[in-house]
Amino acid sequence: MKTLVVMDSSKRGLKTSDLELLGYLEEKGFEVSALALGEEPENFKKDSLPLNLKSFFFHEDLSFYNPLAYVEVLKKQLQQTQYSLILSTASCKTQDFFPYAAATLKAPYINQIKNLSVEKDGSLKIIKSLYSGKLLGHFQIKKSPSFLLVQNNQLRGAWKTGGEPIALDLVLPKNPIQHLKFKRPEKQVQDLSEANIIVSGGRGLEKPENFKLLEDLAKKLGGEVGASRAVTDAGWQPYSRQVGQTGKTVSPTLYIACGISGAIQHLAGMQGSKVVVVINKDPEAPFFKKCSYGLVGDLFVLLPKILKSLE
Repeated sequence: MKTLVVMDSSKRGLKTSDLELLGYLEEKGFEVSALALGEEPENFKKDSLPLNLKSFFFHEDLSFYNPLAYVEVLKKQLQQTQYSLILSTASCKTQDFFPYAAATLKAPYINQIKNLSVEKDGSLKIIKSLYSGKLLGHFQIKKSPSFLLVQNNQLRGAWKTGGEPIALDLVLPKNPIQHLKFKRPEKQVQDLSEANIIVSGGRGLEKPENFKLLEDLAKKLGGEVGASRAVTDAGWQPYSRQVGQTGKTVSPTLYIACGISGAIQHLAGMQGSKVVVVINKDPEAPFFKKCSYGLVGDLFVLLPKILKSLE
């Protein structure tokens, strides 16, 4: 099954979850190639590139997100090579231009994918999340090409290195969208979907100043700070830190939830976490039914003790 993995490329490098998806497909025996799109990474060195990274396209029109340019590159790529599947992991970009590309090419599109496998008869079986993670849906693809968007860190494998990709020679159409200004936040935040450890806070922190406790804990653990929607709506934290159905979908190894009740909308964004620790003074908080470990108590008492023990 000829498969193309679309990799998001930025100055910092290729997205880790994309690389792990490529490794997973390699291990499962897919006939897979990868295409890197976006900005040229600062560490784009041939000796460390994925073996199956066959091509890349870096262009000034991709420095600022432009869905028309991304879709145009994919259309040109599909004209040259007939792929059955086009895959990537979920991001603010792919969740926008993947369905747009599928609609443009009149192709099937499935997102929120948690697992995929090839059956004995050669058909592709897909398992995806439905209704904010309350149900799992089973699907089969019967048309190609098909666009599939995988949940971050769900399909993980070790990718091979040693690739020598070629630069695509494409002329993009004139961009009808004019970029006027780009304002960066005062404090740069790592993409939460790439974080291995996340310490999230909710309304139980009572005021924005108390997020210093979470920042200290995240720093000690080598992780990042997340937040519930109530917190970002109140302006306590930037939206780039929001975890949930309307925020980031994350799948870290360790997720620590402090003062978050555990509404289904929040759980939908972090249900792929490997180990979940909940700290809440309300023993009836729904989050306690979904965690690996639960601490019932005042977070303003427990967090300083945890920080002290980590010293």
